Amino acid sequence: MISTQEIGAGSYPDTPENDIKTFEIETEISAKMKIVVYAKTEEEAIEFAEEGKNDDINDIYDIKIENIEEIKEVNS
Repeated sequence: MISTQEIGAGSYPDTPENDIKTFEIETEISAKMKIVVYAKTEEEAIEFAEEGKNDDINDIYDIKIENIEEIKEVNS
């Protein structure tokens, strides 16, 4: 019988050291997305996409932080 400990079950990273803090950061980002839009024409599809009226998000990639708006320490 295989021990579950041997395959990694129950193994968690060590808790952070006491001097490690948790921060919540609000940012502006740029990213590329592949979305699905249901529309009658290509022009309507573009309009819906620009208005954020997408029906599904297939992929988000190339995420880049553009600006840090706010950062605050949070209690963990």
